[in-house]
Formats: sequence, structure tokens, C-alpha cells
Amino acid sequence: MPHGDFSDKTAYFCFATGMIAYFKPDIYFNKIEVGGFTMEPMFDSSPTPEMLSLVAILGSFLTLCFLTFYIVRWNTMNGKAAALGLFTMATTFAYQAYKLDGKFVFRQQYVFALMFYLATIHFWFFANPRWTSVTLKAREEKIAAKKAKKSQ
Repeated sequence: MPHGDFSDKTAYFCFATGMIAYFKPDIYFNKIEVGGFTMEPMFDSSPTPEMLSLVAILGSFLTLCFLTFYIVRWNTMNGKAAALGLFTMATTFAYQAYKLDGKFVFRQQYVFALMFYLATIHFWFFANPRWTSVTLKAREEKIAAKKAKKSQ
């Protein structure tokens, strides 16, 4: 997918949340006020060394997602594979948050789930076409013909 589409926005989200996990993990243990809404923390417990280690590990996976979503050119084949992974991630975030409370409570996990569900839609339905040498040549010839027609 060309840069500037939703895969890049997903990548930036993963980069930002991954860096938070590395450098400011306590954010995931505190409530956040956003536009008059209170977002409950990802974890209700106090940050223990084990939990901080787990959050840093989450940050490393988010950093991997950033690099993958930003660099790979998603097509109709690998985009579907990424969409399945994103759907799994989104569902896991949402389900684990729901399990904590037994009902919907606006937690940080739901922001992750929403972002990954939106990315699932993008990767599944709006991937780039798969280019082969034949289709690339045909496209280049079409562009060249269009340029030649304009210059006449």
C-alpha cells in the first residue's frame, strides 16, 4: 500500500504505543482523561517489576508491528493474512478487557481493539493489487500512451 494510507496510521499507532510501553509504561496503569471521558487503565493493579517487564515485551511486539505495517506493501494475498492477525489481536484486546469487568467499561484495551479492527477492514478490503511483470508492463505502457497522447 502506498504511504499515507491507513496501514501507515496503524503503524504510527503501534510506534507511539510501543514507545510508551518502553519509556512510560505507567500510563497503562493509570486512568486517562480524554475529551471529558475517563479511560480506565489497562491494568487495575500497581505496576510490579513483572508487569512492567510484560508491558515492555508488549512494546517490542508493537514496535515489530510498526515496522511491518510501515514497510510492507500490502497486496490482496498478504493483506488478507495481516487482516487475520489484526482481527485476532483486536478480538484479544477487546475480550480480555471485557473479562476484567464482565461488562463494557471504557479501558485502554478498547482503543487498541478499535484501531486493530479498523486496520483489519483496511487490510482485508483495500489492499493493493498484486503486480506481476505482465501487469506492470501493461500499466507502464498505458501510462506511456497517456503521456504520448498529452504531448501531441
